[in-house]
Amino acid sequence: MVGSDTPKAVLDAFADRRRVLIASAVGALIVGIGGVAGSVSRMTNTVNPRPPLPADTGLRNVLERGALRVAMDASYPPFAVAEANGSVVGFNVELANVIAALMAVNVQILNISDDGLRDALIAGKADVVISQILPMNAY
Repeated sequence: MVGSDTPKAVLDAFADRRRVLIASAVGALIVGIGGVAGSVSRMTNTVNPRPPLPADTGLRNVLERGALRVAMDASYPPFAVAEANGSVVGFNVELANVIAALMAVNVQILNISDDGLRDALIAGKADVVISQILPMNAY
């Protein structure tokens, strides 16, 4: 940025970058979901199929509860940072807010250390994880 930029111009430029980042993240999430769906459809033609999984009730539970519980590790600025008052801010929080708004539910941010994110999801304490997460063999 040039030294002659006004504070409003700087804030506008930051807001434009933030919109692009959020739109890119939502797009990546949609593409990721599509890729998983395509993988699942290819897996149904395997030689040794697994027994069917129980019905997925996650979306219904979120809509009935009226809140999307999002787990994240708030120690990775600028993605997620815990503030002194206990609230969490950052790009991951912005993304969670956009997703919850699209679902017409509230968002509940759960600040969990990175080694507990997978467990929170498996135990049903969180509906989604929006954070960096290590591969299974890294634990």
